[in-house]
Amino acid sequence: MEAAESIRAWEKSTLSQPRVGALLESLRPYGVAPLHDRRIPGSQANIDHVVVAPSGVWIVDSKNYRGRIERRGRRSDLRLYVEGRDRTHLAAGMEHQYAAVRAAMSAGDVPVHRVLCFTGAEWPFFAKPFDVDGVWVTWPKALIDTIKRAGDCGLSVGEISSELAVRFPLAS
Repeated sequence: MEAAESIRAWEKSTLSQPRVGALLESLRPYGVAPLHDRRIPGSQANIDHVVVAPSGVWIVDSKNYRGRIERRGRRSDLRLYVEGRDRTHLAAGMEHQYAAVRAAMSAGDVPVHRVLCFTGAEWPFFAKPFDVDGVWVTWPKALIDTIKRAGDCGLSVGEISSELAVRFPLAS
């Protein structure tokens, strides 16, 4: 049963990766270098998208979930719900990706942002992206807008993207 659920989850995620990837590619004229479907060395895990932008490095996990996205709880215990089910574990699951990217960079002062980007989900009419456990929860257009306006922290996009491309080879 667990294997079947794992396969279904993988199939759903692969539907969202090309859509989010194409949108991230549209950021190249803004000095952004997206890397797609990268394998984490020493692991069977991968990172859907690593985006090196003037504002820092963005680790983007694409999710193709149906249903309403909600943030519930109190400040000390905010939870992510999709279609009424607690999916906070998705945010916690990005810790391995974050640690791997952070360890791979020679420059330790680069901001690294974690993002869950939901395609196919329903958002309330006046919804805004939100944070759960240090992970930005958003949809594709809001992600693109956020990366474009996030500012410039003075990092070398070309140098960092080259370093990360070497350290995280293509998964497929």
